[in-house]
Amino acid sequence: MEVVAEAANGREAVRLARSERADVVVMDIRMPEVDGIEATRLIDQDEDLAGVKVLVLTTFEVDEFVVEALRAGASGFLGKGVEPAQLLDAIRLVEADEALL
Repeated sequence: MEVVAEAANGREAVRLARSERADVVVMDIRMPEVDGIEATRLIDQDEDLAGVKVLVLTTFEVDEFVVEALRAGASGFLGKGVEPAQLLDAIRLVEADEALL
């Protein structure tokens, strides 16, 4: 597993998803310019990014955000309190087309 980029905001996350062609994007919900929900939607709706999975990782473990993220096209949703090994497992699951909540 390799980290290929890090974005400072949602707009940059979408741009980097296009240029770096990562298999999985780990997305925060609260970001400047474009929030993670909208960035996830933009990635999901972009035909050039077909196959790119989004895993939302956030401190906001609220049902409303889970539903919004999944509707926007996220393949999984985790709270930031997870252990590093759990995060790596989650990335692998999402990359393998498994849903994760």
